[in-house]
Amino acid sequence: MGLYVAYHTLQWMLKRWGSRWGVRGQEDWAALGVLLLILNVLEFVSMPIGNGFSRMQEHAADVYGLEVVHGLVPIRRRRERARSSARRSRYGGSKAFAIYHILAVQPPAAGGEAGVCVHV
Repeated sequence: MGLYVAYHTLQWMLKRWGSRWGVRGQEDWAALGVLLLILNVLEFVSMPIGNGFSRMQEHAADVYGLEVVHGLVPIRRRRERARSSARRSRYGGSKAFAIYHILAVQPPAAGGEAGVCVHV
């Protein structure tokens, strides 16, 4: 999508200012500078959108992590989520087990504190 916008913006800019800049067309090497300028502006505009999406995902992961640590997520749900993420993982078998089961949370004891984090 970005290259499509960059292409049409390049065509528009060369029609409007190309003769003033001395750029004969998009096949001219000088058009590369114009294209790089356009790509930099597009990157500058799209960066806050990507950062916002990334922060939204990080916040959801932080909330889930806090719920796990404080025992608010049932053990069955944690196991199902670990299995589903291990299935989607590019790692197989023992590597997936090592990656997804390094940190275990014990369920709260009867009348005791909420889940305690222990390294396995």
